[in-house]
Amino acid sequence: AKVNHWAGKFDEAIVAARRALVSLPDDLESRFLLADSLNNLGRYADAHSEYETLFSIDDYSRAHLPYGELLLNSGMTEQAEPYLIAALITDNEEHIARAYYDLGLLYSATDQYDIAISSLENVINAYPDDTPTMVLLAYCLRKDGRPSDAIKLLDRLLQITPTDARANYEAAETHFDLGQLPKAQLYLKKAIEFEPGNREVEATLRKL
Repeated sequence: AKVNHWAGKFDEAIVAARRALVSLPDDLESRFLLADSLNNLGRYADAHSEYETLFSIDDYSRAHLPYGELLLNSGMTEQAEPYLIAALITDNEEHIARAYYDLGLLYSATDQYDIAISSLENVINAYPDDTPTMVLLAYCLRKDGRPSDAIKLLDRLLQITPTDARANYEAAETHFDLGQLPKAQLYLKKAIEFEPGNREVEATLRKL
């Protein structure tokens, strides 16, 4: 199960993990490999059930991040939060950054923008040019009433990746909040150019 899971052969990993669990139903690693393989195959309800079984047996640190992300992506923010916080207790820098980013998503989705900003700044400290984090941080700064700080961040981001449609869209929204309508229109047109057919962007441009 471990070898197949590592190799991305998730169907085979599921079969092997289930065989192992017949003999050792409380084996945490086999239960994790089963849950994570199901998760990777998009079988989210089955994965959720196996993760629940896993944590009913005992705590398993490797499962904190993937289960927290599964809960978050399922809209279960309250349940996801403790797992994502627990996922920060590791020496793996990449996992720490992922957990902080996920917490930023969680807190932004629940309008807790100040906490979201703090979480996302931890990601930026480790990965200063991470585009998704910079866009989400700019959004949270704007929603937290700090559009000038958002613009500074977006200016730096658009120097790195000027064709990023989401960054241009967020720049448009921020300039709009600052009352800078011509700049907002300019960035919206760029967002449409780089991502044609985006209905959200097109609707905002028509509104302006």
